[in-house]
Amino acid sequence: MRFVRWLVRNLIAALVVLIPFGIIAYFTGLQFSGTSAIVALSLFAIVIPLLALGFSRGRRTASVRFSSLENVKKVRPTARYRVRHFPLLVRVLAVTCFLIAFAMPRKGDETTTVSTRGIAIQMVVDHSGSMRQEMRLQRWPMSRLDAVKRVFKDFVLGSGELRGRKNDMIGLTSFAAFVEDNCPLTLDHDNLINFVDAIDFAARHEDGTAIGDAIYHAALSLISAEGLLKEAGRQENEYSIESKIMILLTDGENNAGLKTPAEAARFAQENEIKIYTILISSGAVRTIDTDLFGRIQFPFGDFEHEQAVRDMKQVADITGGRFEEATSGEALQNIYRTIDRLERTEFEQKFLRYHERFQFPVFAGLSFLVLEIILRTTWLRRVP
Repeated sequence: MRFVRWLVRNLIAALVVLIPFGIIAYFTGLQFSGTSAIVALSLFAIVIPLLALGFSRGRRTASVRFSSLENVKKVRPTARYRVRHFPLLVRVLAVTCFLIAFAMPRKGDETTTVSTRGIAIQMVVDHSGSMRQEMRLQRWPMSRLDAVKRVFKDFVLGSGELRGRKNDMIGLTSFAAFVEDNCPLTLDHDNLINFVDAIDFAARHEDGTAIGDAIYHAALSLISAEGLLKEAGRQENEYSIESKIMILLTDGENNAGLKTPAEAARFAQENEIKIYTILISSGAVRTIDTDLFGRIQFPFGDFEHEQAVRDMKQVADITGGRFEEATSGEALQNIYRTIDRLERTEFEQKFLRYHERFQFPVFAGLSFLVLEIILRTTWLRRVP
């Protein structure tokens, strides 16, 4: 009976630790490894009775005969006598903590999102001299090129109504009289932004607007990226392109290069590339900064303006895209919001990243062991 009582007491003492751990695990999302938890519970059911059995055997002591125990019964037990079993309780708590640590507690407190499918977007930006003209964005005056770069960053990273394009591969092409591939298609958007910041106005000898050549080279970039992904997918299918689009921003008509916008658009259409064209203008007025007369304005010219609009509409129509004209920074933001709503994919996989928490019960168990050693060698020391 004595052994049974001690066994029950020790099990209750162990539950004093297990129950709070269970409550903490429930409210904090703490989880345990399945196999390790089963083994830990099995060891718990074996070790605790063994501790109780060892204690019950250790209680056999020598005896001394007295003629009467009346006076002994009147002696009140001291505080040390009342807590004489406390070291055993501390040992039970230490073993319980070690078994909890063995169950490998862990917490999934970080979610990692891995994109599996997305849209390939090639940004094609005009950086000719005419992009120096002033445009206001949120009441701040800046050049057209700076406004384009700022709105493009919001489109890629997300800001306000723009949710960002974290699942999409985005590349960058700039052009004036010649085309420059600034950044290949990438999911590393922070690095892409560095290339955006590096775009500057074209030098005088490079000035011009080769829209057709820019479309053709950007289409080649999209095609080559898709081919590389398909080749890699034969061995490891980690990411695939859902669709290919191009966003073309310019402020003038095609006046340089070998390809016409229509020819380049047909090449893009044959390769299933949709083109959104954005014409940046001041309506029917063009502003020019001159060294001699300063800033002057003159009519954009019905023919030039109509030709630019006609070319951009034709490119969009051929490829199944959309044409927009932006006369202010706010209008440019609205156009990007429209494109952002039209072209989205939500294909992604989420993985919960776990962080091990076994070190905390291990530390608690070691602390209990140290406490037991101190008590058994000092205040609660037994002699002999």
